[in-house]
Amino acid sequence: MCYLYLLHFNDYSETELVRLSYYWSPLIVFGFFGLLGVRRQDRGEYRGGGDNPLRYAVLRTTVWITVLILFFEYVFPGL
Repeated sequence: MCYLYLLHFNDYSETELVRLSYYWSPLIVFGFFGLLGVRRQDRGEYRGGGDNPLRYAVLRTTVWITVLILFFEYVFPGL
């Protein structure tokens, strides 16, 4: 992500940069929700969404990817 957006921003079109976000965005989201899941497990609080941090992270990442795809495929082209 840093390589693309900081060093070679002008080498890619906007459409290519959007398409490449399908690769790096789920990894960052999975890591973020994985950390949240571990913190919730340490505190003993799960408000739905799984009984362990891995399941919590996978479910949240799946929802995030679905929203990302819907936005980039249906909303973004019309902007």
